[in-house]
Amino acid sequence: MTAEAAAAETADRTGNWAARTWRAVRNLSNRTSLRTKLVAALLVLVLAAVVVMSIVGGLLLRDQLLQPYDNQLQSEAGQSHALATLITNYLADNAGTPEASNTAIFWIASNGQTDEVGVPQSSPFGVSTSVSPSISGITTWNGQPITVSAPGGGRWRALGFPFSFNLNGQNVSGTAIVTIDASQAYDTLG
Repeated sequence: MTAEAAAAETADRTGNWAARTWRAVRNLSNRTSLRTKLVAALLVLVLAAVVVMSIVGGLLLRDQLLQPYDNQLQSEAGQSHALATLITNYLADNAGTPEASNTAIFWIASNGQTDEVGVPQSSPFGVSTSVSPSISGITTWNGQPITVSAPGGGRWRALGFPFSFNLNGQNVSGTAIVTIDASQAYDTLG
């Protein structure tokens, strides 16, 4: 009797369940044919490949669905003159919130006060197409689009960036945030 077999028998007698389990697994491996081992290994590899492809496919689909929204945000943010005019008009007379294409535009002043300076266009019946997003609680805007939620449901893509302009001879600086409703893309993603 080998030393390993003697140790295994001693473990059986002392009731060490971990040793008995490990020995049973090793004996199972010894009794399993090479064909069965290869088929099991192949199934594990196929399962791993399916999981990786699902994850990569989901990420690619997400990027493809959100890219048009992100492009529109970049385009809106690039129109600094129009954005400055919208914010300036709002801050100068605070006369209501104008419609701003299909985006919602926010202004965070340097003192932290947040104002919605542009709301999405209304439908022909005068009803807003969706509820504006909630940007409260987000403290860092790094110039990259992020996803925010709306109080009534739905998801919006938001792009915030430092912005300054001249208002009545004073230099005003803060953060401009352009948002667009991306609920349809997220509905597709599930």
